Amino acid sequence: MAGKRPGSRSRLRRGECAKRIIYPGARQEGGRTELFRSTGSAKEQKTENNIAGFLPGKNYLITFAANRTDVINKKDRGVGQTLEYIVNSPAELPVAASAVAGLLPQYPVAAFYGPMGAGKTTLIREIALCLGVQDTVTSPTFAIVNAYCDACGSPVYHFDFYRIDNPAEALDLGAEEYFYSGFPCLIEWPEKIPALLPPGTFEIHIVPSSEDPDARTITIRKPG
Repeated sequence: MAGKRPGSRSRLRRGECAKRIIYPGARQEGGRTELFRSTGSAKEQKTENNIAGFLPGKNYLITFAANRTDVINKKDRGVGQTLEYIVNSPAELPVAASAVAGLLPQYPVAAFYGPMGAGKTTLIREIALCLGVQDTVTSPTFAIVNAYCDACGSPVYHFDFYRIDNPAEALDLGAEEYFYSGFPCLIEWPEKIPALLPPGTFEIHIVPSSEDPDARTITIRKPG
């Protein structure tokens, strides 16, 4: 991992928060969790382009698989503003989820595109885990928006606009207030409200495999 890895005695100080990042196999293999304090070094910024979006001065609680020693996803095909992940099973989702979670401090609004059953809610559930959410994450199909709390007690908003017929319904809900709050907004079916998405929204496209029902291609497109 980039930078000096803290020893086993590293702990969060009183009042500190940390983003949680969980790597594939970590739960199944009894992986270890370490506290990483980002310095914003050049090496970390290189890693940011690959996966987690480490920000200077921020803390990260990283759970490694038992045999994992690095933080760079070897399946990442990212170039420039686009990251692509080939996910062959649900166990591999945490890597893509960590990449999305790492972008949220800079780009709080994330729009998830994919057909019905593509796994948008499943991916958002993994992202919520990366953010330290302990609430049950379900699609707000009827409520339109669910609010969760992250590891620091700050809100994380989860939207599902599938059932709205007019963007005015989203406005009546106060969607723009949520989108400009600065807190993470994870949006399913953003196609229903394209004009309401703020500048700086980044996109996550999920394409199911035609050959393997468990496989997905997840493409993350940063703004700009």
